[in-house]
Amino acid sequence: MITLPTFRGNNIRSWPKHAEGGFAKYLALKEILSSDFPTDVHFAQYENPQVTRRLCDDILKPDRAAELARIGGTVRMVVIVFDVDVPGHGDLTEAWTDNEVSKIGRLNQPFVYFTRHGYRIVQLLADPFLIDSKSAATRWTDFYLQSCAYLSRVHEIHADPVGDWQRLFRAPHATRDEGGKPERLPFVGEINGV
Repeated sequence: MITLPTFRGNNIRSWPKHAEGGFAKYLALKEILSSDFPTDVHFAQYENPQVTRRLCDDILKPDRAAELARIGGTVRMVVIVFDVDVPGHGDLTEAWTDNEVSKIGRLNQPFVYFTRHGYRIVQLLADPFLIDSKSAATRWTDFYLQSCAYLSRVHEIHADPVGDWQRLFRAPHATRDEGGKPERLPFVGEINGV
């Protein structure tokens, strides 16, 4: 079962850069994608439950070998998430959504959830992508950008070309505003498939 770290927001201070910071709660991917959250929950693409903090790029610095060893010697990327926005970051329209759903239908069984300004594609990786150095982090970015190019070239899906491994994504049913309600936007695919 894949578990990913979740955070109460996207501005959580990261480790090992900051000695103190927000707590990461590891949840099953299925739970992240289907549960209602009373806060603005975000999740990462890696699975390193040995440390319950948000990870940052500092973990890959040569002088941080002890910290990297503490999490098993690698950052384990287990899912890949793509963020697709309405052109100009506008609001969803029925025509744009219908057109994108037809493209999504040609993909190999991803889970897709819509957001206020687009959607996110969540796909399990066949094997974990292991990041144990700055050069490995660069290889992840290259892999991510090549995947974005493939989606664009083959499926005409234009994902944001942001390939930093530590990027966080809002959970589908997070509550953006304090006192508000969890978002309830459409999704495509089977949660059991992720």
